[in-house]
Amino acid sequence: MMKKQRQIKKFVDKVYEDGEFNGCILVAEGGETVFSGAYGFAELEEETPLTEQTMFDIASVSKTFTAMAVMILQERGDLDIDETVDTYLSGFPYAEITIRHLLHHTSGLPDYMDLFAEHWDESEIATNPDVLEMLIEHEPDLEFEPNDQHEYNNTGYVLLACLVEEVSGIKFADFMKRNIFAPLGMTRTRICNRRLSDPKIRDYAYGHVYDEDAEGYLLPDDLEDYDYVVYLDGIQGDGAVNSTIEDLLKWDRALYANELISEETTASLFTGSWTNDEEYVDYGLGWCLDWQDIEDPEEPAEVVYHDGNWAGYTSILVRNMTYDLTIIILSNCDDDLEPLYEKIEEIMLEE
Repeated sequence: MMKKQRQIKKFVDKVYEDGEFNGCILVAEGGETVFSGAYGFAELEEETPLTEQTMFDIASVSKTFTAMAVMILQERGDLDIDETVDTYLSGFPYAEITIRHLLHHTSGLPDYMDLFAEHWDESEIATNPDVLEMLIEHEPDLEFEPNDQHEYNNTGYVLLACLVEEVSGIKFADFMKRNIFAPLGMTRTRICNRRLSDPKIRDYAYGHVYDEDAEGYLLPDDLEDYDYVVYLDGIQGDGAVNSTIEDLLKWDRALYANELISEETTASLFTGSWTNDEEYVDYGLGWCLDWQDIEDPEEPAEVVYHDGNWAGYTSILVRNMTYDLTIIILSNCDDDLEPLYEKIEEIMLEE
């Protein structure tokens, strides 16, 4: 194991020295940390160093938590994912779309970002009810009929957060804290809309994007092309979870131990679906499935992951359940993480 640790460190050190990574990495096998490290700065201008406890916006990796919230309510009998969305969200204008369609990205809904770019007053910060209201008011055409295709879609996961609030009767952030983060001891994880509420967060990684005019990395807030990071900052469900590499390992272990839901329901998170034309959908309930690993599509995948990308942030959580291998990488400089996790996986599995 020490050999693998040295190999990973040598590789990551080189990537950092080449200016291709700024962030935190954790690699675990059987729940035991093989390698972890913090590389670079949480705030570039101030040169505030990252630590292994630094909190990052994990972008779309948040969807793994949103799906869990829905399945907790499913197990409690508070909702049925095969019911239509309008059963729970009054006024929702697409009568054939079910909660399951939202979870698997087979709803056909258009992306809400395009709707807001066209219709929203950008001097205001939008929140989840505004997404639902936008759909009700404008009723844009579906991209395809429900379950005819699979197309990754952020709108569906915003609506799932709306459903959690409606069914539970409490704010989405409160539900997540009470039912997921606190029970798992994830003390450095929260739903955070930083520009909306301006919370004071200790040891926080601010996302940076590369600006060609400045020939360097800047905060996106001041760049015209990234104005959406402000006026969409109140949206939750598709993103907005902020966490650390160490807390995300707690999340990984809780999934193995079925701490929040039953073993059967946990397995459903990692099981794909079928379109109306019987095309396999390699996305479970909040998790991407490694289709190359799937021998029987009716069974849960053995390698699951989710990545995320938002202005200034990239993230990935990979869970190889065959070898109980976990790779977590968080960046606050828009870094390409694919070469990193692929090489780390290669080192870990070389024997």
